[in-house]
Amino acid sequence: ALNNSINPIPLLAAMAAPKHDSPDAHELRRQTWIACYCGLAEGLATTQIFPFAARMMSSMGVSDVVVPVYVGGIYSANAVGQLLATRFWASCANTWGCRQSLRLTLMLTAISVGACAGARSVPAMTTLMFVRGLCNGNIMLSRTALRRSFTSRGVDDTEAFAWVATSHAAATLAGPSMGGVLYGVSLIGLPAWALPFLLSALLLLAASALVTAKQEDTPVESAAQQSARDPEIAPGEAAPSSYGAVDQGSAGGEGSVDYWTLGVLLVMAAAHSAVFLGWEVTYPVFASIPTSSAGQGWSTAEIGFTFAAASSVLIPFSILLYPGLVRSWGLLTTWIRCWLPALVLIPSFPRGVSLLLAAGWAEHSWAVVAWNYISQMMFSLLLGTGFMSCQLMLFDFVAGQPKAASLTALATGYLVTAQGLARGIAPVLCGALTSTGLSSESSTTGWFSRSLAFDVLGMIGLFLCAAPVWLLPTGFVPDCRTRSSETRTVQISGSSHGLLKK
Repeated sequence: ALNNSINPIPLLAAMAAPKHDSPDAHELRRQTWIACYCGLAEGLATTQIFPFAARMMSSMGVSDVVVPVYVGGIYSANAVGQLLATRFWASCANTWGCRQSLRLTLMLTAISVGACAGARSVPAMTTLMFVRGLCNGNIMLSRTALRRSFTSRGVDDTEAFAWVATSHAAATLAGPSMGGVLYGVSLIGLPAWALPFLLSALLLLAASALVTAKQEDTPVESAAQQSARDPEIAPGEAAPSSYGAVDQGSAGGEGSVDYWTLGVLLVMAAAHSAVFLGWEVTYPVFASIPTSSAGQGWSTAEIGFTFAAASSVLIPFSILLYPGLVRSWGLLTTWIRCWLPALVLIPSFPRGVSLLLAAGWAEHSWAVVAWNYISQMMFSLLLGTGFMSCQLMLFDFVAGQPKAASLTALATGYLVTAQGLARGIAPVLCGALTSTGLSSESSTTGWFSRSLAFDVLGMIGLFLCAAPVWLLPTGFVPDCRTRSSETRTVQISGSSHGLLKK
């Protein structure tokens, strides 16, 4: 693969290629692995609660009918806190430097996550989750630090960030598996959910220690330094910061930017985030509905293993097959072709479970188990790469706009905000819809079923299929195929130092 000029797996090649390291290449590789571990620790800490959140709420005395609402509430509390603190942590990165800021936010997040292990009431858990969000600037700061390490040396960081994104994606799917398996392991004097939270806190403390010991502290560039490094950036404009803290900058002249297309792309990214998180929140609640309520009554460990199976197919697909599909079909076509089967899968999953149980299949029969695993893996396979597609479409759009360098930072800030709002709203909305569906089923005049939340997610998916066709301008073609294949080959294979690509 290293000698293949049309290398289909550049990420693996980049990490395996170095034979004669320069000091810069070795240091950049170390900074990349630090960012990967920070993403891994953060992803595990965020998602380990998914499989047992419903049981935790029940243990705190919440009625089964309104459990989904409270589950959505604690998820949204974390997302809202994180959204409110984004600008603060960005300012810290520009004032104190990324290393000091990242070490602080990792320590504070570890303390707040560890405190959740002792929470025994809904108000206490909700408050601690909100505080956890306020303390959490981990992903933004670690990626900002990595970007500054690369830009200070004038090195392209594309493959480094692909590895960071892959590690975080793996963690967000492995986290539910960890939480599901560890939930219920007794610790003296602590509730059943203590161990997953304590282990997550230890991982975050280890990340803080790693940052303290090994991360370099790159200074914030002045406007003159940015202009000297990149002649296209005039003094006073913001340097592009696609993966890190949002820099201040302005777009082109009044009316020169296609704000309609930008708005459509941001809405698509927010809606996709809402559907993906909505599934991750709703699936564990649905799968844990007790058999006395005609549910499958799965344990937290059984739910967690379905997420582990999903990660086992998503990561190879993202690295090995997704780049080839985009090169062959283009971004928009890949987006639509992934969403079309998902439109059938999302509302079909809960109805399939209900039909199997009504037909006499036991909740742990091979048919019910197979349907859960197949649905979970297909959902992750079809929609897990949607985040990369959203970012690629947005960056391709920005590249064709006036003053693309300053607009990149502005568009990235909008993207983070849009996705943050979606993640704050989706859990509460899905919880309320699931609760409404269960209540409606128990009523003789009810119109809805327990599938209501899945149906709404499917309707959002229908919009995501139609938006590229009906709302985006005819001339908007964000296809990787339109870029020069020779330029791609040089970018991927042009350096013998792996990540170090001038």
